[in-house]
Amino acid sequence: MELLRHGVASQRDTEEAFIDLAYKNNIPLVATNEVFFPDETMFEAHDALMCISDQRYVDEQDRKKVTLEHRFKSVQEMNEVFSDIPEAIDNTILIALRCSFFPTPKKPMLPSFQTQS
Repeated sequence: MELLRHGVASQRDTEEAFIDLAYKNNIPLVATNEVFFPDETMFEAHDALMCISDQRYVDEQDRKKVTLEHRFKSVQEMNEVFSDIPEAIDNTILIALRCSFFPTPKKPMLPSFQTQS
């Protein structure tokens, strides 16, 4: 069960129900973070780009927005955000380990071409 914590009311309002549902159905909790920009310094630029994309203005209140929390967070920040549910962090790491993939190096397989004399 994915848990997001971006300071958005809808996430706060539904988190407890998601956690209860996960525990009742033996579904592992996973801590995630939806990332739209690398750090806080890029928040305003990203916000402006969203406005351009949606043909809206920055000062409009009824438009699609993200928060400062939608930045790329460090391991320490994620541990801090989910300090009350460390199992969600552990499960996120487990998924990352399961998804890691290192291809076997191979030489290029190209067709042989012969020149005509």
